[in-house]
Amino acid sequence: MIVKKYLNIDELCEYTTLSRSSIYKLLKESDFPSAYENKHLTKRVFWLVSEVDVWFDENMVKGA
Repeated sequence: MIVKKYLNIDELCEYTTLSRSSIYKLLKESDFPSAYENKHLTKRVFWLVSEVDVWFDENMVKGA
């Protein structure tokens, strides 16, 4: 089984169950892991799964 280490915005939405607008709002508020830009793929951005997992663990426990 191949485990992805990064997610594009669509995969991130599915992975976190957050909408695009929610993710972009959190990014604007600096309350979400920063995206990385891949200049070799038409400037598409991606997020590292490990950073998203840490954010999720830290923030979803607070909301529980």
